[in-house]
Amino acid sequence: MIKLENVHKSFGELEVLKGIDLEVSEGEVVCVIGPSGSGKSTMLRCMNQLETITSGKIYINSNLVSHIEDGADQLNLPEKDASKLRTTLGMVFQRFNLFPHLTVLENLTIAPKMVKGEKGAGMNEKAIGLLKSVGLFEKKDEYPSKLSGGQQQRVAIARALAMNPSIMLFDEPTSALDPELVGEVLEVMKKLAEDGMTMVVVTHEMGFAREVGTRVIFMDEGQIVEQGTPEEIFEHPKMDRTKLFLNKIFK
Repeated sequence: MIKLENVHKSFGELEVLKGIDLEVSEGEVVCVIGPSGSGKSTMLRCMNQLETITSGKIYINSNLVSHIEDGADQLNLPEKDASKLRTTLGMVFQRFNLFPHLTVLENLTIAPKMVKGEKGAGMNEKAIGLLKSVGLFEKKDEYPSKLSGGQQQRVAIARALAMNPSIMLFDEPTSALDPELVGEVLEVMKKLAEDGMTMVVVTHEMGFAREVGTRVIFMDEGQIVEQGTPEEIFEHPKMDRTKLFLNKIFK
């Protein structure tokens, strides 16, 4: 459902991604771990076309969405087509990025209304159903400022789901939360995984990666150093750099 081929990304002289090759299949929960500055979030943003890659290819649902070689766009995909492909990916950020002037329900309905042209009772019913699924139906008429951080992040997840994505991308979704609020967000993500949602999760929550991930990727210095099942990575890592990282995490 996602395929990256030799993807590079530089910001000026700083090369952040150094030849990423990755495939994510339907129903997988791929957890990406690694030290800060290793390129994890940049890789996710490149998947969602929030960053333009420096070179390489990106496929989403078997469609080539980005192809940059020798500094030139080889694809020249019309923006209308690119925008349509982007809607198949839902993105949840570290910060909740809710619209503060809109109610919770309005936060969920604005994108389907503006981007997909949805309207009427059906759109509202779908949004209400999503709020119920994340345990926040009673907050539908509240504004984001009245919610806790954990509640805001659950609304952000519901808002991403309102666009009916086939893939969900999570960029350290619990890093901005107080420790006691982390669990409620992870429970929503676990339920999504149980329901078969394809997910790529950049996370520092090793317990979640171990329990829910179908595959764990360890990144360092812009490269995928090692990947495997949670058991392979956490119990039997092969690479010295992976072992050093995990020893610091679990000591």
